[in-house]
Amino acid sequence: MKHAIIATLFVCACAAPPSDGLGETAGLEADTAELSHVAMPAGAYQLAANRQRADDLVTVNLLPATKTGELRWVWQRCYDTPCSQPIAQDGTYALYKSRSGTRYIKFFTTHVDSTPAAPPSPKSPKSGPPPGATPPSPPDFVDVYAYTRRGHTLRLRRANTSRVFTMTALSDADACDQSGGTMGPSACDCNAVASNAMFEPGLGGCFTPPVASEAMCDATAGAYTDDDNNLVGSYCECGAGRYFADGAGCADVP
Repeated sequence: MKHAIIATLFVCACAAPPSDGLGETAGLEADTAELSHVAMPAGAYQLAANRQRADDLVTVNLLPATKTGELRWVWQRCYDTPCSQPIAQDGTYALYKSRSGTRYIKFFTTHVDSTPAAPPSPKSPKSGPPPGATPPSPPDFVDVYAYTRRGHTLRLRRANTSRVFTMTALSDADACDQSGGTMGPSACDCNAVASNAMFEPGLGGCFTPPVASEAMCDATAGAYTDDDNNLVGSYCECGAGRYFADGAGCADVP
């Protein structure tokens, strides 16, 4: 299907395109030592300032490594000033450092190929993965932030920019209380918010998952996750530069 592209001239205080390894982030090295370091940024945080600007993270949860070593993240991010709509997104992250000692978090998200795969040729050699199996694509780059962590404070600066913003640690109990839930002995009860509410500190605590369906996901060039829900509760991966809009499907970030 061909999509018509309409160019509209407008003025917007929007976030710049993702910083993708140019400028100050050229030549970064994987920071494997940080994975076991006390200053590793894993945990949930919320923005300390009341005023929200483009590139700010309103809330973020940097989950600790899984048994397979995967590092997952979920956030509410501002893409414009003022923050007209915090955008919920998720993915994986990796830690890097520069030769000068500055530490960085690179954020990635699931690669979504909106182009249908070509059917295999009957004359194709029988090699590679077994029939029906497709090797997973590497994740797509989202953005990179320089960071420092001291105690319960995380200071972030989007790479190749100068503005630093501060986030403070957000416990499950605080996230639960602030979002209208009731903290129990081991988990937050979000039933008072909505019968289908979920709990995720990286999204502020109790939240109502977006109205979603497989048909809605497919129609907007997303990748449906079947029975495996993602951290934003949509069952749909939208790819870099996009998010799942409630009741509408995958859409470009503002």
